[in-house]
Order: sequence, then structure tokens, then C-alpha cells
Amino acid sequence: MAKTATLLHHKSAATDLAYVMAGAEEHEAALQLMEQLAVQALNTRTQLEKLGLIIPAEELARRLGVSPELVWAAQAKGRIFTLETSDGRKLFPAFFANPALAGEELEAISTQLADLSDSGKWQFFTTPKFSLRGQTPLEAIAQGEFDKVRISAAGFAGR
Repeated sequence: MAKTATLLHHKSAATDLAYVMAGAEEHEAALQLMEQLAVQALNTRTQLEKLGLIIPAEELARRLGVSPELVWAAQAKGRIFTLETSDGRKLFPAFFANPALAGEELEAISTQLADLSDSGKWQFFTTPKFSLRGQTPLEAIAQGEFDKVRISAAGFAGR
């Protein structure tokens, strides 16, 4: 028992999760799967960049009419977030500069999701939700349904 506790203590959070979820026998297979999923996520981000759905701070700043320093300051405060690419660059969702969306509302929801990973925030904003009649939160915000999105975000963050 002490050996197991020591083993768990010295592993990373992902390793801990794989160990707890799968048990000792399946531990290695679970780690390999998690690594494959991480690679897939990075490849997906490369595609998102090619499509212009995630953009550098300088481009977001240009679209918003602010300095890159203000963009990074907003990110540091959790009002906006980044997704990391396979080469380590941090890119911002382009929807933060979409004039059809209320920037303050997006920032409020992003702040509400502060305890989630940045990829979890991306998932929230871009995945259709039953609670929003099958719309993504971005679509619902564009239609003025901010209160419904805020409630959906609270539920999503509480999972």
C-alpha cells in the first residue's frame, strides 16, 4: 500500500488520472492512449490555425484595435484564453474579435470557466449544448441569449 501511495505521489497529474481510472494492469495502455489524444489535440490546433480559427496575439490585437500587451493582460486575468500549438505557440480563439459577439459577454463567460483548462473552455464555446437548443454557446451569444449561456457555463464548469 505504501508503495502504491509513493508511486501515485511522484507521477504527473495525467499519470495519476490514468492510474486511478484504469488500475495497475491497464496503466501503461491508458498512458499511451492519453498521449495519442494529446497529439491529436495538437494536430487539431494546427488545423484550427490554418482555418484562421485561432490567431496570434498580434492579429487579435489588430482586429480589436488594441495593443498586443492588452491582449496578453486580458489573458493573464482569465478574461480570454489561448490554445497551445504543437510548436509551443499560444494562439487565441478568433471569436474574441468577432463583431457579431459581445466581447464583454465572451470575457465574462471565459472568466466564469476559469477553473477549466483552456481546451475545456474551447470545447464549451464550440460544442452544441442541449440546454441551448442544440446551439453552441457562441451561436446563442450572437442571438442575445447570454443569460442562458451563463447558466450553461455554470453547469459545464461544475461537472
